Amino acid sequence: MQLQKSYCADYLKEEIFAEGLVRKLQPFSRFLEIAAIGDSEVASFETIARDCGVSAPTVRSYFEILVDTLGDMACAIEAKSSEKIHQDHLKGLREIIEDYPTVGRRIVVSLEPISRRTEDGIEILSVPDFLAKLWNDEIV
Repeated sequence: MQLQKSYCADYLKEEIFAEGLVRKLQPFSRFLEIAAIGDSEVASFETIARDCGVSAPTVRSYFEILVDTLGDMACAIEAKSSEKIHQDHLKGLREIIEDYPTVGRRIVVSLEPISRRTEDGIEILSVPDFLAKLWNDEIV
């Protein structure tokens, strides 16, 4: 899972930097790290900006760049190191629909041995099932 996170982060940094969307890669890299760490928390632009060493408007533009780069977000994925996913684990994916109504699928990748779907449509996938679907282009 760490390899996939690293790949995604590297891809985003290279793609966004190649497009000239950010001038300084280091603060943007730090932003990606902080945004990933706090993905299930509600944080203000000011808090993230302070942690990244940039201004709040810059953080807002970083989020806009991510949305523009990722498009209409066909899928929202969270990885959890839990063997049993509880309601608290799903809070972020339930709230994302309010902010991004175009999200098609919501997926939690976890250590649960058997994949399942919640009543509101969140897919809880075991790591092997997620990887199989990912490599077969069944995720996005």
